[in-house]
Amino acid sequence: MTRRSGSWRVLAALALAACSGDDGRAERVQRSRHALGAALVLREIYGRGGNSGARYAHDYVVLFNRGSAPIETGGWHLQYASAAGLFAPSVSVALPEATLPAGGRYLVQLAAGSTGAGVALPAPDLVTTGAATLSLSSTSGKLALVRTPLAGCGTTAAPCALGAGEDLVGYGSAQQFEGSGPVLGGSAVEALARAGAGCVDTDDNATDFAGAPPQPLGSAAPPAPCDPDGGAAGASGAAGASGAASLVLLNEISANPPGADSGYEYLELRGTPGGTLGGHQVLVLEGDGGGTQPTQLGRVDLVFDIGSACGGVCSFGGNGLLVIGSSAGHVLPPETARVVSPALDATAGGLENGSATFLVVSGGASVVAGTDLDADDDGVLELPAGMVVVDAVAWRDGTAPDLAYAGVDVTPLSASVHAASRFRGDDTPRSAGAWWSGELDGASASTRGYSSTRASDDLPLGAELTPGAENYAAAPAGGAGGAGGTTSGGAGGATPGGAGGTTPGGAGGTSSGGAGGTTSGEGGGRPPWAGGAGAHSAAPAPPAAAPGCACRAAGRDETTRVWLALAGAVGGVLAARARRRAVRAWR
Repeated sequence: MTRRSGSWRVLAALALAACSGDDGRAERVQRSRHALGAALVLREIYGRGGNSGARYAHDYVVLFNRGSAPIETGGWHLQYASAAGLFAPSVSVALPEATLPAGGRYLVQLAAGSTGAGVALPAPDLVTTGAATLSLSSTSGKLALVRTPLAGCGTTAAPCALGAGEDLVGYGSAQQFEGSGPVLGGSAVEALARAGAGCVDTDDNATDFAGAPPQPLGSAAPPAPCDPDGGAAGASGAAGASGAASLVLLNEISANPPGADSGYEYLELRGTPGGTLGGHQVLVLEGDGGGTQPTQLGRVDLVFDIGSACGGVCSFGGNGLLVIGSSAGHVLPPETARVVSPALDATAGGLENGSATFLVVSGGASVVAGTDLDADDDGVLELPAGMVVVDAVAWRDGTAPDLAYAGVDVTPLSASVHAASRFRGDDTPRSAGAWWSGELDGASASTRGYSSTRASDDLPLGAELTPGAENYAAAPAGGAGGAGGTTSGGAGGATPGGAGGTTPGGAGGTSSGGAGGTTSGEGGGRPPWAGGAGAHSAAPAPPAAAPGCACRAAGRDETTRVWLALAGAVGGVLAARARRRAVRAWR
């Protein structure tokens, strides 16, 4: 009895150490002057808010924790001064107390412009008002992130002395800046973004920042921690500032919205969150061989050079998505990256409504619009030396002799194609089976729902476009085929499922469980998206966390995990003892 009580006391002590309020957070939250400043940086600056042609109605600043431990923002200040002006404590914003996890962002909404142009910012973490609202220049100025407000400095004659780890960004013609020079400014620059998805900080504004499409991400966006070398986790290349993401896929296309297109056409790519796309191009090829353009097969109608579009290297958003589209159209979630293309603006020609092939390519020379990549019109691509097709999807509108290149044709059985979506979770490049496609219902260009009568035969029930968000339906689960099936079932299938089927499911179904069904169980008849074994329904949600103490996940370090493991081990030993005692009592 005494020994059992002692064991329970040990277990309780271990659990208390793991879950008490004093979990080491005071040590893990960086408080030293140097460590804190080295990690908390200005990630993005937007000074066009509310000006003519602006995308957003307010100026904003995004702060970022590029360190490996949580950071508290309380006690820090944002300060702004004109390019040739002096910093003054009265032109500053005191940040409230908040904790940013590693890779966390913090969106500060600043002043609105005079014209009222632009849309509201998505969920700011701090909305400044009154005298605390900073009004940024869109072309030249300087912004500082400091612990003690600067005073009477910031010019060539009177430069400010920054404390260890404090941050300053000068842009345009700013007289003070970090490193070799200010960031290039000008009216054509929408936002200034830190390289490597916010992870690069060499204390040189000219190289650490570049012009980029605005991405007002705050704490609502998933954290995007940096790797130990200072680059964005998941990105390759030096310090995460260049190179290609580990995954680059076409994800969704809207080529012909209902009614007038009105800038609602877009191409969506999916990849590694925060990963970069340098060296990639998206090509749209002509597929119509009939009518007035019989010799245009394989001609490049549109080119989207993703590297140059962002002033260097584009990055996927925090959700792993990047949308190439108009400056208007669908409003995207804040964690989605956007590349504005004049070719997809409401007044431009945009994407053709007929037969087309969409390619993501990398390597080789840059391609220009008008290049014929199928000079002999035989349906075989003639790519520049060194260029490879990373992903592709194509459709035809039914006018012979149309062509779909790259072997990925998603033309429905009966109808033209106006949009196409990849199944959620299907990372198979150049695969027609990864897509559904068809026309959209409705009369408005903002319509997102697919028509159930004018779509491909694998259309999920209720399918819709999801610009900038996770796609509607999960990848088809597949099922075990009957004996001798070409892609599943029978002896010799690649992976378990029925009798040698490629994926789990009842015997006989080619894409779902149950005997004999081709797309559903027990003789067919049930649509593949209606659930059941092997159907197109979404994967089950992960189980909820086990009951018990709720330690802060963001603040749990390796020591805490060790204590929890020890607590679990002791609990296992005690449970085994209880079982042995119960057996002895029964005997």
